[in-house]
Amino acid sequence: MKRIFGFLVIGILLLATIPIAYGLDFPDLSGHEITVYYMAGTTYEPAARKAAPEFEELTGCKVRVVADPYATLFEKQLTSLITRSQAYDVLQVAYQWDGLFMPYLEPLNNFIDSYGIDMDLFIPGVLKNCGGGFDKIYGIPNACDVYSFIYRTDIFEGAGLKPPTNWSEVNEIAAKLTTDEIYGSVLAGLGEQVGQFWRARYLTLGGKFLNKEWQPQLKNNMEHGLEAARLLKDLLAYCPEGTLSYGYPEQMQAFILGRATMAEVWPSFLRAPAGDEKESSIVGKWAFAPYPGGSGELSAWSLGIPSTSKNKDAAFAWIAFFTQESKQRDFFLELGIGPTLSSVYEDQDFLATRPDLEGILPGLMNPVPRFNVAQSQEAYDFMDARVSAFLADMISAEQMITEIQEKWEGLFSVDTPDFPYTGF
Repeated sequence: MKRIFGFLVIGILLLATIPIAYGLDFPDLSGHEITVYYMAGTTYEPAARKAAPEFEELTGCKVRVVADPYATLFEKQLTSLITRSQAYDVLQVAYQWDGLFMPYLEPLNNFIDSYGIDMDLFIPGVLKNCGGGFDKIYGIPNACDVYSFIYRTDIFEGAGLKPPTNWSEVNEIAAKLTTDEIYGSVLAGLGEQVGQFWRARYLTLGGKFLNKEWQPQLKNNMEHGLEAARLLKDLLAYCPEGTLSYGYPEQMQAFILGRATMAEVWPSFLRAPAGDEKESSIVGKWAFAPYPGGSGELSAWSLGIPSTSKNKDAAFAWIAFFTQESKQRDFFLELGIGPTLSSVYEDQDFLATRPDLEGILPGLMNPVPRFNVAQSQEAYDFMDARVSAFLADMISAEQMITEIQEKWEGLFSVDTPDFPYTGF
């Protein structure tokens, strides 16, 4: 698929085209209306709502934007797919849902070929894990991120410190920088968030999740799991007292209001508010740094079309419009959304104006992905809940690891994928 990313004036709808905008030709879709379903919040939903009137002006197609928080989004999207609902024309799909969702999504290969989209322009580490891979493609990646540190450059420089390069250093730096006025770190400790912090430490220490036959390996790596648990729990001493009840909004507020010297975050959620003088008290005093050992977990979203949609042509036009490079740059600059096209990260002139993007691409080239098979969401939900219970002193670290092992054994013994596991 070595073609320029854009429309080649091939009328899938056999309709006239509207004059070029953003470097692309768009078909006349007057009289059509589509419903697009995105994750609610301060990034993806606002991007869709901003793009909707622009798309209508270009094509004549009306766009109804629907949005829900992460957990609700997953449940409602899955229900709509299983029940063969025709309520939605475009779904924003997290890559870890791909294994469950793909049987109900429309393959996009014919659209991609007809429109002349060059999939090789997308970041390989994102494309490999998001939207179905290189055979049948069910989604075009529209956003990506990799777990990273955000830290106070002024405080680190004043203390003669550099960002941590291993997990012991994380705790040492947090301890050194904790004072009566500021905490060394802040975590998003809610159950649905906190598992990532343990996973990163576990993998960096040498732990393994599964062998190539999809058999869980956590009990075989108990030593690494216990040490990861100790490191994470020790960090709580240098976090705000309520950190285990924090979601991303509370964690974000703590950092941008100057209450913590570093945090482990999705950069997309924090770069815009941290640089906003109306919201942030630390403008110009922060930077991102990679997770130790390349252990940053991947976040990636794609836009797909339910096979039951009656508006597939208009739906794909929206997807191509929303994921083109000019829109990805706009969404990054205005909302902090991580681009999925390599060219944005390689544009030195662009990076000179937004240094917070520099250094993110290496982590996206070879990230730590979640499983993207049918068992993924349940497996990670259970792990997150058990890590949360451990941090709340409800169970021991050994019990946490044992329960995750047993749960995963049950999950992966049924409908075991027919291809080898090649992850961590």
